[in-house]
Amino acid sequence: MISSDELEALQELIGQRTEILKAIGELELRKLEVASNFTSVAESLTERKEALEEKYGQINVDLSTGEYEEIEDKKE
Repeated sequence: MISSDELEALQELIGQRTEILKAIGELELRKLEVASNFTSVAESLTERKEALEEKYGQINVDLSTGEYEEIEDKKE
C-alpha cells in the first residue's frame, strides 16, 4: 500500500487534471457558441448589404456618417 501522503498527492493531481479537462470542455462549448453567433451576425450583415444594394445599387457607405458613394462599374 502507498503512503497516505503519496495517495493524497495522486488524488490532488487527478483532481487538478479533472478540473482542467472540465474547463477545456466549457471553453470548447463557449467557442462553438461564439462561432454560431458570428455566423448569425455575418448572415444578417449579408442580408442588410443585399437590401441596401437593392435600394441604392452598389455603394460604399461611410459608417461614421451614413453617407455613401456609388461604386462605378469598371468595365472597359
